[in-house]
Amino acid sequence: ATMLKDSPNIGTGPLTIRGDPRVTRVGRILRATKINELPQLINVLTGEMSFVGPRPQVRQHFDVYPRQVRDSIYSVTPGITGIGSKPGIDAAAFYEHEIAPYKGALETWYIAHHSLLLDARLVLLTVWVVFRPSSTIVFRSLRDLPARPGWLVD
Repeated sequence: ATMLKDSPNIGTGPLTIRGDPRVTRVGRILRATKINELPQLINVLTGEMSFVGPRPQVRQHFDVYPRQVRDSIYSVTPGITGIGSKPGIDAAAFYEHEIAPYKGALETWYIAHHSLLLDARLVLLTVWVVFRPSSTIVFRSLRDLPARPGWLVD
């Protein structure tokens, strides 16, 4: 109700970022004052939600969790607020301040090292990683890549 029609299919998809242009002017006020959350009180009164519990998520984000985490979350009533929605766990900010700068460093590295041989290596590495997603072969074979940040797990 606070965003443009069809907003999940525009821009950042289901992820809402700070200053998101898809949020309407009235929506900004409703979100800032949290008035947009008031209808969920009806869900609490009907027993469909609790005050505290895991926040409902869009399927795309929920399906990323391992099966046991999804089952655990499904076993309790969703809440209006919960530990996962606290400040400091801001996916948009993490992307903006951590992921995007690292991806930018990788792209800059590629531009500086561009060659037909590198392109061929990247095609082969892409095929490998499709079948072995957790492989670290990219970092082992392209040793002068920008240093991996701490959040990028081996």
